[in-house]
Amino acid sequence: MKNFPSNDEFSRVTGESGGRSGFTYEFDTCVQEDDLTFEKDGVQVVVDEDTLELIKGSTTDYYENLIIKDQSIKDNPLSKTNCSCGVSFSVDL
Repeated sequence: MKNFPSNDEFSRVTGESGGRSGFTYEFDTCVQEDDLTFEKDGVQVVVDEDTLELIKGSTTDYYENLIIKDQSIKDNPLSKTNCSCGVSFSVDL
């Protein structure tokens, strides 16, 4: 089953191997055929099943002003450690 976002207002989150703590959060807008889409308050987040297991229960945060756009994962209950910049994390699988 294809589960694509209905418009261009979305972000795809992946948890990639690497970074100081073991995994890094990556954000893009390339949807894969087997991705899952979650929506709340008109905001869509797209994630693959493997990444979902790494970020389940997390909150996504998006900030934009005239100078910067920033997206991050907040309060990941599965994360055991995080780097100071909030981009890399570790989990016990």
